[in-house]
Amino acid sequence: MKLTILVPDELHHRARTVAALRQETLADVVRQALRDYVEQETDEVEDAAFARQMLARIAAGEPTLSHDEFWREIREAEARGELPD
Repeated sequence: MKLTILVPDELHHRARTVAALRQETLADVVRQALRDYVEQETDEVEDAAFARQMLARIAAGEPTLSHDEFWREIREAEARGELPD
């Protein structure tokens, strides 16, 4: 799919310089930068959604663990071989 965007001259120049140094095309550099950005943003959106779910559970009065209780459960699960390597 073709995408046309306007960027400041300085950014365009810097991106072309990176492409030349990497012996890649400008399109390759832009695609990789967009891919990296979207991946990072997706992770952050998923983290925020998880945090909202946890806050809703806390607000609903669901049980929580202290820091020590959490790590005790992790160590016990690890001792039982229930955690992935």
